Amino acid sequence: IYTTQVIQTSTQPEWAEEFEVKEYTEDDEFEFKVYSIDLLKEADTKYNWIGRFRNSSYRGKVLLRPHHYAAWGFNGEMVMDEAGENRQAYLGLRIKMAGQEYP
Repeated sequence: IYTTQVIQTSTQPEWAEEFEVKEYTEDDEFEFKVYSIDLLKEADTKYNWIGRFRNSSYRGKVLLRPHHYAAWGFNGEMVMDEAGENRQAYLGLRIKMAGQEYP
C-alpha cells in the first residue's frame, strides 16, 4: 500500500510519515516489513524487496490484526517477527481510525 522514505545512516530510524488506507474491510490485517540498505553487503536474496534497492536486507515484520486497532486505533510498539536469531526488534506505530484522533 505504501513505502516510506529511506532514512540513511541511522540504527534507530524514525519515520514521521502518514498515509491513508481508503479501502479495507473490518477484518483486514496490515503487514509492515522493515528493510535496511547495506551499501557494503550483498542483498539478502531470500527477502529481496522487489529490487527497488539493490542492497536491501530484510530486517523483520509486524502483522497488525484488527483487534489491535479497530476500536480505538493504536499507539505503541510491537515485537517484529523474523528479526533474526537471538534478536529482538520493535516497530512503533500510531494508527487512528477515520474521524478519530491518534490515541
